[in-house]
Amino acid sequence: MTYFSRQIFLSTLCGGASLLAASPVVARQESPLVCPVMKSPVALPDAAAKTRDLQGVRYAFCCPMCEKSFDKQPAKFTGVPKDKTKAVGVFLFDPVTTKRLDAKAAVATSVYEGVLYPFASAINKTTFDKSPKQYATRPAKELLFCPVSDEVVKDYASASDYSDYNGERIYMCCPGCKEPFDKEPTKYKAKMDAFRAKLAKTTTGVK
Repeated sequence: MTYFSRQIFLSTLCGGASLLAASPVVARQESPLVCPVMKSPVALPDAAAKTRDLQGVRYAFCCPMCEKSFDKQPAKFTGVPKDKTKAVGVFLFDPVTTKRLDAKAAVATSVYEGVLYPFASAINKTTFDKSPKQYATRPAKELLFCPVSDEVVKDYASASDYSDYNGERIYMCCPGCKEPFDKEPTKYKAKMDAFRAKLAKTTTGVK
């Protein structure tokens, strides 16, 4: 190797080292999600994970024993953990747009009162963070029935979005149903009442 080629080699090597030294080391952000029972870290749940869904929130567990404990007393484990930066469950929708959103596909997230909320945009997160109480409401009454299409919604994950009406959360079957419902909710009251009556008969076993 000649003197000049050696100098070029050393210059390139040192330059590369400088670039590496100047590059910031990005720390891997730890997921705030924990098992609602043991409060140990758990990964964001996927389709294969064993989970439980309540009021639009999905709960994942660290072991089968915790699943059983949760099933016996869900209310005992869905509260706010001592560490306010942790979440025991993941909301299945962007609370600002009310549209279905997988947390793994979220642009940003926020933890509020023990729940991890996903957002489709940074603007939605900012909006939520300014007044979380406005968007983090979860009515005790809910209806997995789309009154616009007159269709039963299989579960929370199958809903396209939701609307809150008279203290009740109505889950929609497809993106085109929310707008007409929000414009004229009273138009669909009869359908909702009929479904509730049918559901009550099924639950009580009355024919």
